Amino acid sequence: MAAQTDPYSKLLPALMALIDDDDPAVTASVQGKLVELGIAAAPALREAMETGTNPVALEHARVALGKIAIQVFHGGIERLVEGLEEEQDIDLETAAFTVALVAYPDLNVPKYSQQLDQLASQLQFAVANSSDDVARAKAVGRYLFQELGFCGAAQNSYYDPANSFLNKVIERRVGIPVSLSVVVLLLARRLGLPIAGISFPARFLLQYQGQEDSFFLDTFDGGSILSYQDCCDLLRVMGINYHPRYLEPATNREIVARMLRNLAEIYREQQPQLTAELLWAIRRIIPSTVAYD
Repeated sequence: MAAQTDPYSKLLPALMALIDDDDPAVTASVQGKLVELGIAAAPALREAMETGTNPVALEHARVALGKIAIQVFHGGIERLVEGLEEEQDIDLETAAFTVALVAYPDLNVPKYSQQLDQLASQLQFAVANSSDDVARAKAVGRYLFQELGFCGAAQNSYYDPANSFLNKVIERRVGIPVSLSVVVLLLARRLGLPIAGISFPARFLLQYQGQEDSFFLDTFDGGSILSYQDCCDLLRVMGINYHPRYLEPATNREIVARMLRNLAEIYREQQPQLTAELLWAIRRIIPSTVAYD
């Protein structure tokens, strides 16, 4: 991403004033300058998309913001894996917010990390005073899904990209199984709870790996507790033959690749270029992954 210099920053109001120009040469020049500005231009572009009515301006703003987002996203993915061998895992929190950069290049990550800190702080007393592993897991579920109202996305909005972006899941308290599970995983790590992600087919699950007991959690069903047999029954209902790998803990790389793959499916038809960027990111995070087309 180009450096954000003062001369360019002063150009922003003038560039935004020209964003509805019909001349292709002017449009190309304006978009080029906006992309050079990078994240400094993102708030103005997003405001233009949210409040504008001119379809030409809306489209130009969308294209410019998309190009900026891809640049920022690329940089974030490269930093995520820089210097790491594939067998070395990545940081889940950094990675989950990096995924969101593809739509929110100017994302204020510390703001959302602090919100997770606050949630964990509110949970700490209930967890510390729980009598056993099941009670601790139920305390987390009760707080998130009953008191705060986190929930699984409705069928008619399940494929809304916002359900896959951690910042929007925290804001809206709505997500899909893997994004809701990431919220729980990040809280669990703050609280020292032994919870792992499980790349279960069709529905991402969690596993509480306690010394007293081990069981599974379904964040898409309000944090309900599942036994090993419950998971086998779910597979049978879905018509999937059981395999031990379905209940193995997922690495952070695998969790983030699943988030990216979900987004690739969402954008597949309408935004093929963005889909290509998401597939590139999967290959950077898990270089040995099977090609996904």
